[in-house]
Amino acid sequence: MKKLSKALVIVIVTLATFSMFAPQNKVAATSGTATNSGTDTSQKSVKLTSWQFIDGKWYYFGVDGVKQTGWLLWNNIWYFLNDDGSMAIGWKHVNNIWYYLDSSGAMQTGWLYWNKSWYYLQSSGAMKTGWVTWNDLRYYLDEKGIMATGWKYINNEWYFLNPGGSVYTGWLKYGGQTYFLKANGTMATGWLQLGKWYYFNEDGGRATGWKAVDNKWYYLNTVNGGMQTGWLFWNNDWYFLQPSGAMQSSGKLSDSTTTYQFLQDGIARPVAGFIYNVAKSRTAKKTNQIITVVASGRSARISFMQKSANGIWAEVFSTPTGFVGKNGVGVAYEGGRLTPKGTYLMDYAFGLGANPGTALPYRQITPNSWWVGEHTSLYNTWQESQKGFKNSERLIDYKQQYKYGIVLHYNMDPVVIGKGSAYFLHVNGNSGYTLGCISMPESNMLQTLQLLKPGGYIINMTSQQEILSY
Repeated sequence: MKKLSKALVIVIVTLATFSMFAPQNKVAATSGTATNSGTDTSQKSVKLTSWQFIDGKWYYFGVDGVKQTGWLLWNNIWYFLNDDGSMAIGWKHVNNIWYYLDSSGAMQTGWLYWNKSWYYLQSSGAMKTGWVTWNDLRYYLDEKGIMATGWKYINNEWYFLNPGGSVYTGWLKYGGQTYFLKANGTMATGWLQLGKWYYFNEDGGRATGWKAVDNKWYYLNTVNGGMQTGWLFWNNDWYFLQPSGAMQSSGKLSDSTTTYQFLQDGIARPVAGFIYNVAKSRTAKKTNQIITVVASGRSARISFMQKSANGIWAEVFSTPTGFVGKNGVGVAYEGGRLTPKGTYLMDYAFGLGANPGTALPYRQITPNSWWVGEHTSLYNTWQESQKGFKNSERLIDYKQQYKYGIVLHYNMDPVVIGKGSAYFLHVNGNSGYTLGCISMPESNMLQTLQLLKPGGYIINMTSQQEILSY
């Protein structure tokens, strides 16, 4: 009996040692019998059941002691036992379906991060491929089950997947281009209305500038891509874009002052009216830029006219909120508060600050800058003096009006004392008139400085019909 007891102790201790290394929730268990006859103390048989750890692997034996293979549901957890009965861990291909068993052998479900990639395992444990919706977000798993990110071409449609894998929708800036992903995640191409109309190229990039679509030309705003309609000033020429956005390339169109004929390339050529007459004026023969001032009393419409490389004159911009002398436009003289009628070269620019980007010669005002009105040889000139001059303008005292200005070449060749001095184009003040200068809103004045090149003229008149006189 001593030998038999010793043998049973060895079996129990050995199995207890195996159970110490059982995966989570598994405990090694055995049942069996040992028999003897007379003095024969040899062990006849031991029947193993449940989980057994043998030679570094886990096995499962049924109550009848038979080693199990295939799927096993134990403690509400699925396990897979290989053909040799050993418990599977990691990826397992079963009946053409991939499953993942963790280090304890338990079948995984839900999201799995493995080898630096994400996978999704369905409630059955089967690895998912294709589309999956999770927490109201859509994800795409490729043919290997890997969660896609970035651009993905699926069933003839492009999608963009966030770094977290979910489908992206809405505007997307990527690789120097702008895209739009629809509500279903597909990349937009062609025309799409999002408040404004937009056009997306075949590669999905939002179009800007001129775009030919179905043999018609359209213009898409270069900043936001929105389709333009109405008048468009481009490359120093005017075009007209119909309500559909298509460029007009034939026929005529009139606005309040001018009639245009549209050429085949879409350029609007003035054929009657004010701009047409500007092009026919004598001044237009010696310059490519003319500022027109049409006064009505103290108020004036001021327009910037320019001739394009095609030889076509066009109005670049116009403002109705310009002002002239308190007594209007006429024959100017000292103290007359009249803006001089006629055509004058725009000499040079000046202002309180640094050059704002004009091509004209530029002079910055200092505390000692004066425009001389005193009847001396310095009459109607800019002078720097600490002492100053009688009946003269200290330029820095006009901080609003002279923030930006341009000198008119009036009464300079020769200078006639008493004919008037200090005639400028400058920023509007607060009085609603000037003492003989021409003024416009600051934004238009800045635009004028940035557009105007040496050799430009200004024409001051009291009606549009007078333009042909100059």
